[in-house]
Amino acid sequence: MARTILPASVENRLKGQADVWRRMALHRESEKSSRRTAPFITISRQYGCSAFDLGQALAQRLRSLYPHWEYTVYDRRILEVLAERENISADMVASMSEGSRSVVTHWVDDLIGAKPADVTVFRRLASTMCSIAALGASILVGRGGSVITRGIPGGLHIRLIAPLAWRVARLQQTDHEAEATPSFVEQADRGREQFVERFLHADANDPQLYHLTLNNQRLSLEEQAEAVTALVQQRVNGGIVHVS
Repeated sequence: MARTILPASVENRLKGQADVWRRMALHRESEKSSRRTAPFITISRQYGCSAFDLGQALAQRLRSLYPHWEYTVYDRRILEVLAERENISADMVASMSEGSRSVVTHWVDDLIGAKPADVTVFRRLASTMCSIAALGASILVGRGGSVITRGIPGGLHIRLIAPLAWRVARLQQTDHEAEATPSFVEQADRGREQFVERFLHADANDPQLYHLTLNNQRLSLEEQAEAVTALVQQRVNGGIVHVS
C-alpha cells in the first residue's frame, strides 16, 4: 500500500501520538502493576453536526482535569493513516497490556469474523480503533466508532443530532459548502448509515447504541462539552473505568 502523503501539521500530530504511546509503554514497564485506564469517548453524528469541534473541546477540558491522561482526538483521516502505517501501529500495540491486546483481538474477531477480502482494510481500521479505545484517554470521531468499540470496556458513546435545515445552513455558513442542499445532506447521511449497516450490521440511528444524544442546534458547544465531561467525571469518581 502506498504511503499517504499528509500536510506537515498532520504528520506532527501522528508523531506526537506515537511519542505518547512510547511514554505509556515505558510507564507500564516501570510500574509492573495494573492501573486504571481513562475512559474513552466515541462521537457519532448526523452529517453537518460539529463532532470534531466537540472532540477538541472535550480534549481540552479533560486534559485540564486529568493532566496525567493525555486525551487525544482521532478523526477519520488520522484513524485511517494510523491503520495504514505499521511503525506507528507497533508503538500503539507495545503500549498495551497483554489483557487489553487479548480483549481487542477477540472482539475484532467476533465483530468481523470471516469476511470477504474487500473488508481487509476495514478490519485493520477496526483493530486500530479498538486498540486506541482500549488504551483509554481517546476521543474517536466518526467511522462507526460507537459500534466498532462497543465490546471494549470503559467507553462513553455520544451521538450528535440536529434538524436537517439547521445542518444545511451550518455547512453553508461554517464549512463553506455551497453544494450542501437538503438532498446532499440526506445522501451523506445515507452513506454513513450504509457503511455501518454493511460492515457492522447495525443501525447508526439506534438510540440504544449511545449513552447520550445531544441536539447540536439547541446546545452550545460549551454545554455539550460540559455534559459529556460530567459523565466522564462520574465514571472516574465512581471507579467505573476498566483496568488495563
